[in-house]
Amino acid sequence: MGYLPRLQMHALVSHSVSEHLGFSDMVLLDSATSDQYGIVSIGDATVSLPIHSPDGRFLAYYYNHVYERNSCFIGLLEIRDGMISSHARISEMASFQTKNWAVEDIRWVDNTSLIVKTYILKGRGVLEERQYKYYLARLNSAIKKTE
Repeated sequence: MGYLPRLQMHALVSHSVSEHLGFSDMVLLDSATSDQYGIVSIGDATVSLPIHSPDGRFLAYYYNHVYERNSCFIGLLEIRDGMISSHARISEMASFQTKNWAVEDIRWVDNTSLIVKTYILKGRGVLEERQYKYYLARLNSAIKKTE
């Protein structure tokens, strides 16, 4: 899926099939330690390619539900450098789920704020159109830099 140079990680997708149903998960592979970090999808398809904050402390990703229009999941992971165990380097920090819209894109504004470009599908077939909205999300100001 790509390489995250700031984090020195490769993003890979793991596909599996069981009883004619397909499933996918995202795997981050640390190029320095060969540690693997799985980002399990809450649905059948894989999550989006994670986007790291400018300082590299956080990863944001999303998943638009395949069988439910206008619904999504957004996840936020925290990256802790200097951990004794490299397996504890990435941990879940927060998540959000809604049935009111889907995500088109996520962009970091700064180290603690991101913009989410969303859409609502209206109509069906050739009459289907997307109506866009933008949301600004800010991380809690109580978050302090981990030393």
